[in-house]
Amino acid sequence: MVHYPLIIKNSGPLSLFWSMRFEAKHRELKETAHSTTSRKNITFTLAMKQQLKFSYNFLAASDTNLYTSNLQTGPIISLSNELIQLYIIKTLFFFEEVNFSGDDVIFVSWVSIKGIMYNCKNMSVVLNLCDENNFMLPSFGLIQSICITNLNKPFAICKKFNTQYFDEHFQAFNVYSTQNLVCISLTNLENIYPTHLCTISNGLTFIPLKL
Repeated sequence: MVHYPLIIKNSGPLSLFWSMRFEAKHRELKETAHSTTSRKNITFTLAMKQQLKFSYNFLAASDTNLYTSNLQTGPIISLSNELIQLYIIKTLFFFEEVNFSGDDVIFVSWVSIKGIMYNCKNMSVVLNLCDENNFMLPSFGLIQSICITNLNKPFAICKKFNTQYFDEHFQAFNVYSTQNLVCISLTNLENIYPTHLCTISNGLTFIPLKL
């Protein structure tokens, strides 16, 4: 354990190079190998079984299949009229406008797009990877609400955060909150992976960028 601080100092956070998911996949291969009686060209057998399983995942028609179902939504929620009016007045739109008060728009607690979950529980998305108005640093948005249109398009209403600098120690961007609200399509994000917001003891707020 005494060598961990040196490794973290030289290589960064352990989460960036941990091998847990590789170990999980290795366990799957070992279980397949144990259930196979033949040991003739075992590597070919394992590769073939993996390809057959992968093909089945693509071909299996199911509403819950991550490979065939593009969009899944959580329970419908109702927002107060005051909050909807606030969204109508203050929200700036990225590329496409949405009528929040229309009957063709519903608000949901979460949405999953091709297996990637978005919700309103301290989850942030990248609004712009290289913001020209912010020294080419990325700008982030903290998801406030998620809505779906009648065309089955998911949108996120976010509170915008501007970026000040990148902190090498935390491997995250130092950000500060603005009063601006923005609406962005979750299917047109420059970076599809959501991230989280963290405020440390001295009051500084950081958001890591997940690639």
